[in-house]
Amino acid sequence: MLIAKEFIGHKNLYKPFFTNLFMEIKILDESKDSIEFEIDSLTLAEILRVYLNQDSSVDFAAWKQDHPTKSPVLKVVTKGKTAKKAVGDAVSAITKDLDRVGKDFEKLK
Repeated sequence: MLIAKEFIGHKNLYKPFFTNLFMEIKILDESKDSIEFEIDSLTLAEILRVYLNQDSSVDFAAWKQDHPTKSPVLKVVTKGKTAKKAVGDAVSAITKDLDRVGKDFEKLK
């Protein structure tokens, strides 16, 4: 769960901002060791790229955006595990890190 800090008057109130995060993707091309998909957020594409490039089985992970009004396209090429598994592992790692940050943030209240 991500937490957003909302200011109402002079009081700091902490409320859940998102209870569930959904990422809509459109698979453009897929094989065992490669996947190319359109993702609805440039921020999510960049975070995924960073986490994917930390995986030793990922040979290539990069995104491109043809125009600012177009959704970015992320391409992943792997060796040793399927590209779909590599993306799933990256999403799991991101979720784990976000949960840890959320718990640390809660401790500050």
